[in-house]
Amino acid sequence: MKKTTNLALALAIFAFIITGCASGKNIAFDHTPTPLEGVWRNAREKYSDTVYTFTGNKWQFNSATSKPGSGMFVLKKDEIIFYKENGKKWGLNATRKYRVSDVAFRLEWQNVNAGFVKQPVEEFVTSGEMLSRFEGTWVSTSTQFPYKYTFSGNKFAHKVNLAVEGTFELNSRIIKLKFPKGIIWFEYEFKDNDLSLNIIAGDYDTSDYRFAYGNFKKQ
Repeated sequence: MKKTTNLALALAIFAFIITGCASGKNIAFDHTPTPLEGVWRNAREKYSDTVYTFTGNKWQFNSATSKPGSGMFVLKKDEIIFYKENGKKWGLNATRKYRVSDVAFRLEWQNVNAGFVKQPVEEFVTSGEMLSRFEGTWVSTSTQFPYKYTFSGNKFAHKVNLAVEGTFELNSRIIKLKFPKGIIWFEYEFKDNDLSLNIIAGDYDTSDYRFAYGNFKKQ
């Protein structure tokens, strides 16, 4: 009985090793578009020039400062798993949390995150009808954290741990808040008098500033 049990365990471990090592190679190319289809450039261009290109279930990564890569990927709920061309997982952070819309793509792993925007990017403006929709004060719907944004013209004011003021520009889906020490990108959506903000990426010292996101109601 003991020998049989040990043999079964050894076979199970061997099967696990073989399956794990070869799993990436078993993924056939499928040209069917996924929600990631297209070209995505890092929003933090000041610090990173990285670009992802997704075609079907194939990915390609390019950067002037990092080693390029390519291979297949698998989507599981809110996770994406990257496999290299040789079938092995791509690096220690091959499995990452992701969020994607038709204009923004965000990766998160080990307290690190990166935000990308779909190419080509719609032109940003600093005046006009789109800005007028932001005019006024917006308070978070969270009763625990009633943070607020105030917009006037192309200027904004906000406070979480530190007060911050600056200017903003936007297109039909993305707003960029610019202030003396950096910039932050949000994807936004209006519903009646409600405003939804989702962080894409930011170029600033997070130990200095915190920006509220989520749902806000106009006052």
